[in-house]
Amino acid sequence: MVDFWREIFDYLQRRLGQSVASCIGIIWGIFIMIVLVGVGTGFEYGIYRLFEDFSKGCTYVYAGETSKVSSKSSIGKQISFKEEDIAVLKKTTDAITAISPEISQWFKIKYKGKEGNFELKGISEDYLKIKKINVSSGRFLNKLDFDESRKTVVIGKNVVDVLFKNEDPIGRSVEINGSFFSVVGILKNTQVGYADERACYLPLPTFNVAIADSEEFKVFLYDVENQKKSKEVEEIVRNKLSQICGFDKTDDRAIYISSIDQQVGMFTSFFDAIKYFMWFVGISTLVGGIIGVGNIMNATVRERTREIGIRKAIGAKSMDIKKMIIAETLTITFISGVVGILLGWLVLLLIGCFISDDSLIMTKPHLDVVTTIFSMIVLIVSGVLAGLKPASYAASLQPIEALRRED
Repeated sequence: MVDFWREIFDYLQRRLGQSVASCIGIIWGIFIMIVLVGVGTGFEYGIYRLFEDFSKGCTYVYAGETSKVSSKSSIGKQISFKEEDIAVLKKTTDAITAISPEISQWFKIKYKGKEGNFELKGISEDYLKIKKINVSSGRFLNKLDFDESRKTVVIGKNVVDVLFKNEDPIGRSVEINGSFFSVVGILKNTQVGYADERACYLPLPTFNVAIADSEEFKVFLYDVENQKKSKEVEEIVRNKLSQICGFDKTDDRAIYISSIDQQVGMFTSFFDAIKYFMWFVGISTLVGGIIGVGNIMNATVRERTREIGIRKAIGAKSMDIKKMIIAETLTITFISGVVGILLGWLVLLLIGCFISDDSLIMTKPHLDVVTTIFSMIVLIVSGVLAGLKPASYAASLQPIEALRRED
C-alpha cells in the first residue's frame, strides 16, 4: 500500500504543471465557499447579537394615527397611551409578565457651564425585566429610585465626554429642566448600547414630575413568558387598546406591534436565503473545478495509454488500473480541498483583524465546521465520480492495442 501511494505522488510530482492546473479550480471553489459562508455567518451572528439585551418575549407597541372611521374616532386621530392603560393590559392577561412605558424626550443637560442636548428616557421598574441594561461604572436605577421618585440619572458615554471629560461623573449633579439630578451610573457600550450613548435614564415617577409636560406616551413594551402565546397576546392587546383608545381594531395604522421573536424570525428567513445563495455559488464554483479535474484526468489517461499497456502486459489487472486512476483523482481533489480551506481560513482571520469586538453588525468571521466537513465530503464523492470515466477507459484498454498507440 505504501508503494502504491508513493508511486501516485511520484507521478504527480513528475507532472507538476498538470497537477497544479487540476488543483486551481477546486482550490478556488473551496476558497469561495469557506469565505462566503464564514463572512455570512459573522454577519448573521452580529445581527442576532443586537437582540441579546432583550428578553425573547419582548414586544414593542407604537402609537400611530387612525386610518379608519370607528364609533369613537375619525380618520387622522393621534393615538397615545397612559399608565392606567397599560395597567389594564397587565390585568387583562396573565401572559404579560412585565410591562413598561418608554417615554423619550430631548432636553438640554447642563454641568458647570457645559451643556448639550441629550435623549431623556423615563422608564418603570418593569422595564429592567424586559431589557437588559449594563453600566460600566456606578449602578443602574434601583427599586428605591422608583419607589421614592429619586432624582437620579444614568447617563451614556457621549454625555460623559461632552459634560465631564476627564472628571468622574458618579455622584455629580447635572441640571435638567431646572432640576438637579445625581448621576449614579454610566451606561456600558453594548450592541444596543450604541443607541444609548446620548441617552439618560430616569425613574418614570421622577420623569413625569420634573420633565414630562404630559402623562401620555407613544411607546411601551411588554414581556410574554411563553413565546408560543405571543400572537394570542398581541390580539388581546390590540383589542383592548382599541376599546380604551377608541379605534377600529382592524386599523393597522392606529398602533403597530413588533415582537423581538418576529424580528428574529424575519432575520432568520433572510439569512437562510443568503446561505442558500452562498452555498449555490460555492458549490457551483466547486463543481466547475471538479469537472475540470475530470477533463484533465481524461486527457492524462489518454496520454498514458502506452504506460497503461505496459502495466497490463506485465500483469496489472484492470481493477488495479482503475484504483490507480481514481486514487490519483482523489489525491488531487483532497490536496486541493485542504489548500482551499487553509487559504479561506487565513482570509477569514485577516478579515477578523479589521473587525472589532464591539462591531455593531458583524462578529469576527470564523471557519464553519459544518461547511468544512460538508465540502470535504463533496470533494471525496466528486473525486471518485470525476475519476470513474477516465479510470473505466484505462481499465478497458487491451495491452496489445495500447502498446501500438503512439499518443
